[in-house]
Amino acid sequence: MKKIKYGIFGLGEVERDDNGYIEVPVIIQESGLYVGVPPKELRIRTVGFHDEPDFNKQYCAKLNRNTDLPFYLTKAKIKVFGEMKKYTDEDLIAEGIEPLKESQEGDDE
Repeated sequence: MKKIKYGIFGLGEVERDDNGYIEVPVIIQESGLYVGVPPKELRIRTVGFHDEPDFNKQYCAKLNRNTDLPFYLTKAKIKVFGEMKKYTDEDLIAEGIEPLKESQEGDDE
């Protein structure tokens, strides 16, 4: 196991196993396309917060309260290559990449 840094100033750490995987909490959403009829589709709705297990439970409960689609809290292994970097608009500009405008951002809801 190797600890790798993440966060604004690299203050956070997460353990990466010898195969390059980190374990993270995820919230899985069940699709409403085939309600009650197999096969049901599942997708990762969001990755949880590493150090906030209670908040992950609260957020999952909130999603279940606000919709008829079921959400599940679980863990997943994600393969990570190298250190994690938080990009800002300033970082993009320094690398010659134009930041996305509000109208170009993906729809997360």
